[in-house]
Amino acid sequence: MKIKFKKMKSLLLFLLILQISARAQSVKIASIRVSPIIGSVLHNLSYTIKLPDKKIALLAQYLKNQDNILEQEIKNGVPMLKDLDLFSFETLKFNEIIRANPSETFYQTDQLNISIISCALIFRNRLKIDSVQIEKLLKLNQNKIDDKAEIVQLSEILNSSQTAKLFELISAKEASDWAIRDWNKFKDFKITDGLDSIEVYNNIYDYRRKRLAFHNFYTRIDQKDSVAKGGFRHSTTDLPRVFLKVLKADKYRVYFEKSNIVDVDATAKKNWDDIKLLGLANDIDSIKAKSDLRHYEMNVRFANDRVFIENSLKSVFERQDLVNDKPKILKDLERARSNSINNRF
Repeated sequence: MKIKFKKMKSLLLFLLILQISARAQSVKIASIRVSPIIGSVLHNLSYTIKLPDKKIALLAQYLKNQDNILEQEIKNGVPMLKDLDLFSFETLKFNEIIRANPSETFYQTDQLNISIISCALIFRNRLKIDSVQIEKLLKLNQNKIDDKAEIVQLSEILNSSQTAKLFELISAKEASDWAIRDWNKFKDFKITDGLDSIEVYNNIYDYRRKRLAFHNFYTRIDQKDSVAKGGFRHSTTDLPRVFLKVLKADKYRVYFEKSNIVDVDATAKKNWDDIKLLGLANDIDSIKAKSDLRHYEMNVRFANDRVFIENSLKSVFERQDLVNDKPKILKDLERARSNSINNRF
C-alpha cells in the first residue's frame, strides 16, 4: 500500500516506544492513546517520514478513527474492497489530515510505503489473525527490513491462506479499477445490451484480484526462498476465458475483433506491401486481395484464441483447416519469402 506525501527536510526524529506488546491495552503516541497495533503502524512509518508531535497526534487520531470504522464495517459485512479506501492517502488528503499550512514548504512529492506487516496488522480481523500472531507481527514491525525478508518472515507467521488473502486485500483497489475499465471498454464496443453490469464486474474483479495478488506476492520474494505458497491458487482460468464467460460467444467475437483490429490491419497491410514488392500483385483484384488478407488474419487470430481458451483437439483441427485453406496470394507470398531467404545463402 502506498501513501503519497511530501517529506520534511529537517525536523526531530520521530521516535516511538520500541517494545510494543499486543497484551497492552493502549500506548501513548504524542498526546493520543491508541491501540498497540496503530502504534506499531506509526512506528513503522517513522522510518520514512518525520513529523512533529502535534502532527503525529493528528495522524494517530485519524488512524485510530479509521481502524474503528474498519472494525464496524467488518461486523456489518462491508466488502473488503472498502478497506483500502480507509487507509489510502493522496498528497492533499495527507496534508489535510496533519493540517499542513501553505507556508510549510518543506514537503516534497514522494511516496510513503506502509509495510506489508503493517497491512497485516491493520487487516487483522479480515485475516482472522490470532493474538499470538499479532504479538509476533508487532515484534517484527519494530525494525526496518527489506521487502523480500519481510515477506519471508510474514509467511512464517501467517498461514498460507492468510498470506494469500492479505495480498488480495492489497490488490483489491487496483483490481476494481481494472474491472471498471473493462466494463467501460465493453460499453465503447456497444456489447453491453442484455448484460448484468454487477455480475460482469464481480466476475472480472474476482479474477483480477486473485491474479494481481499472485503477481504482487511473487514479485516481492526470492524464488529460492522456501515460503508458504499454498494459499495462492494459480488458476488456469485466464482473462479471455473470463470475458467469454460474461459476454457469451457472439459478443465475445465482437469484443475480440474490435480489440485486435489495429494489429490485424497492420499485418494485412505489411503482407500486401510485400506482395507488391515481390511482384506478386500483377493481374489480381487488389481490393479483394486486401480484404482476403485482412479477413484471414482476423480468423487465424481468433482460431488461436479459441485453441487457448478451449484447449481441445476440435479447436486445433479447426485452426489447421483454416490454415490449410489460406488465400492463394498468401501462399504465394510465403513461398516467395522463403525463396528470398534461401537465395541469400
